[in-house]
Amino acid sequence: MAARAKFRCVEDPTMTVHVLPHSLSSQTGKATARGRGQARAIILDVVDRLLCERGAETLSMELVAQEAGIVRRTVYNHFGSTGELFRISRKRLLAAIAPLAPNEVPVDIPPVAALTIFARRAIQLFTDPRQIELMLSIVRDGRSHPWLAAAYDREIQTPMRSALERYFSIARRAGLFDHDPRRASYQLLWTLDAAAMSLSIFQEADASRALDEHGERRVRAFVMQHYGREEAQFFGPGDARRVG
Repeated sequence: MAARAKFRCVEDPTMTVHVLPHSLSSQTGKATARGRGQARAIILDVVDRLLCERGAETLSMELVAQEAGIVRRTVYNHFGSTGELFRISRKRLLAAIAPLAPNEVPVDIPPVAALTIFARRAIQLFTDPRQIELMLSIVRDGRSHPWLAAAYDREIQTPMRSALERYFSIARRAGLFDHDPRRASYQLLWTLDAAAMSLSIFQEADASRALDEHGERRVRAFVMQHYGREEAQFFGPGDARRVG
């Protein structure tokens, strides 16, 4: 277990501020604000670490205070309950990985190249330790905190599915793709998720090369299955040179 964070509580000077000179009062107030901010940051860092190791039901204000090296009252000064601590911690984790989710597919290059770019970013997301931690948290705590799975779908999965669905819809209108775009977007994401799981389990030495190989291999198989005409595999749906 990581060493406990050390923090010495800053006493609240508000009861004596009226007898201090204005300049000194201002400086004391700033120092107190910094101290309170530090305490909050330390508490949240401890909660993040604890939730990486255990479920939300094992979290307690006493445990958080003990691990943070502060008194329980300080924890209550910042947070009302362990539920609030869980919610803030998981929202911070979700916000950290959301920018990793790909939300567009290039339309002016061949589908293998375009979807491989998307696939590499998706697999990078799926193999990120923070993503894995979030998924474990959903498995452990999803029943008691259903909002977490809903938030993950809204912030991570939906933008990726929508990007793929738009791309396949454009390709379909261009006569290059003859499958249901929505169904295809789900299928490709499931395929990439499985590839990421394989990559995580075997932990290839050259991670960057492995990402490219895993992504391109899955994409090539997908394109061969879903793009009926061979010539359609060489044109992006936005490429002016595409076949009619």
